[in-house]
Amino acid sequence: AYQQAIKINPQEHTAWYNQGNAYKHLGKYEQAIAAYEKAISLNADFHVAHYQLARVLEKTGEFERAILAYQAASDIEPEYDHAWYGLGRLLNNLERYDEAISVYEDLLKLYPEEHQAWYNLGNINLQLHNYEAAIIAYEEAIALKPNYHLAWNNRGVALEAIQETKAAIKSYSEALRANPEYDKALNNRRRLLLLVSNHTPILFNTANLR
Repeated sequence: AYQQAIKINPQEHTAWYNQGNAYKHLGKYEQAIAAYEKAISLNADFHVAHYQLARVLEKTGEFERAILAYQAASDIEPEYDHAWYGLGRLLNNLERYDEAISVYEDLLKLYPEEHQAWYNLGNINLQLHNYEAAIIAYEEAIALKPNYHLAWNNRGVALEAIQETKAAIKSYSEALRANPEYDKALNNRRRLLLLVSNHTPILFNTANLR
């Protein structure tokens, strides 16, 4: 159907975009890339085509091109948060943490109520052992979404790392209040209480994260 639409009107950018989506779902990534690029050549401001192009480029390991495509999508349509999150996630996966932090900070300047962005920012800072910054970010996420059990748990991990044991236990308890079936927080709280009772030194462990 999409090929027929292209035959009828080869200058219709949405037809090329739809063909790109079809190829992507079939796992034909090179053809998908070509179709998305054609759509963009016909309408350079077609932000979702840039975004989908970025996703396919990421799948094929063309990370630098993917970064540029995510950036193009967010530049064209700043309200399209999928592009911001895609870019931040990719940079984080590439261990380009400072750049990932900048992405989330820029997003939060525009939309400070994005709890997921605050949470992601907290996670990156936690990986970098920037514990105070991580705690601040998690608390912003929690202020926006009080039952955010993942943020409560990871806040607890950050508090552990700076030896704020009582506050960490309380944070794990809040995670369990928000989600009583969250095993990670249950195990973290149980482990920390045991360490406290045995007077065992508490060490940071990334395995305690979500």
